[in-house]
Amino acid sequence: MRKYIIERYVAREALLNFLAVISVLLLIYVSNRFIRFLAEAAAGDIDSQVILELLVLKLTANSVLLLPLALYVGVLLALGRLYRDSEVVAMHAGGIGFTTLLRAIGALAVVFAGLTAILSLYVAPAAAERADSLTSEARSDSEMTGLYPGRFKEFSDGDQIIYAEDVAVGQNRMETVFVQVRRDNALDLVFARTAHQFLDSTTGDRFMVLESGYRYEGHPGAPNFVIHEFKTHGVRIRKREVSEEYRPLEVLSLTELLASDTYTHLAELQWRLSVPISAFVLALLAVPLSRTSSREGKYGKLFVAVLIYFIYTNLMSISQKAVERGELTPLVGVWPVHVLMLLVVLCMVFVASGGWSRLRARMRRRPHMARTY
Repeated sequence: MRKYIIERYVAREALLNFLAVISVLLLIYVSNRFIRFLAEAAAGDIDSQVILELLVLKLTANSVLLLPLALYVGVLLALGRLYRDSEVVAMHAGGIGFTTLLRAIGALAVVFAGLTAILSLYVAPAAAERADSLTSEARSDSEMTGLYPGRFKEFSDGDQIIYAEDVAVGQNRMETVFVQVRRDNALDLVFARTAHQFLDSTTGDRFMVLESGYRYEGHPGAPNFVIHEFKTHGVRIRKREVSEEYRPLEVLSLTELLASDTYTHLAELQWRLSVPISAFVLALLAVPLSRTSSREGKYGKLFVAVLIYFIYTNLMSISQKAVERGELTPLVGVWPVHVLMLLVVLCMVFVASGGWSRLRARMRRRPHMARTY
């Protein structure tokens, strides 16, 4: 019963530190992404109304990479504080050994590995696919949001250019409008006093309706331009074609990856499986790595811990890229990196739990026992 209470206490401390670390990491990520989306919205590449949804989707898709790091640092800080405040010494004096700490963090690591596996294999790909689709739709849709006074706006990869001297977004009105439309070898130039956008509810097409102006039709360099005066003239704003053939690796579902035998897809599958494995291994690594004296403080091993983390993740990334390029067989893949890291963890646990001291004590007693006999 006493060990169970201690295990709950250690797990709670690790969980509280994890929440603090993940909050900081998410805040940094959200701030960076939000600024990037605002810049794209200001340039007219995406609609400002989809920023919040894109932010949530991107956060969901990429949070799976932050969870192992947050758990790793959280456990390191939690146990570091226990060592600094001599609580671990008090536990040892009460008969609570290093194995109890390892068991508490191990149970927490198993739960987080399971949650991370669900995110990595199912939730993150679905969120990434929705974010990719939403981004493509937002960039292909020609709305008033992308028009600003005194600025040229390109549509259809430069085939249509619109300029307005004054834009009233809320009223859907523009004044002193210039439109250039390129079709085949012909070029149409349209000037109008006012204009507004119109959405055909039947076809879904969007039109720029120009009022009181002139249309110049002809071929570039030729003197025979035809001039038309009009009261109302409509120009259909063509949407950018969205390619549905290419799909990024991060949006592919688990079923699609399992059904494929290409090195690229197998490398992506191994990476998604590696994320929950790394969450478990890193959490166990933090237990022996957090052993410090009261004079070192709870941040004593933080630099070494971060260095090990970068080495571990870089080795995983290098192995994945090697599989992707066909330089490494998928049967080997990233698994030796996890095995090597797990062996390092076992060695550190063996030393931290006093296994090396007990082994040396046995080696000293053996010659004495032989002489006595």
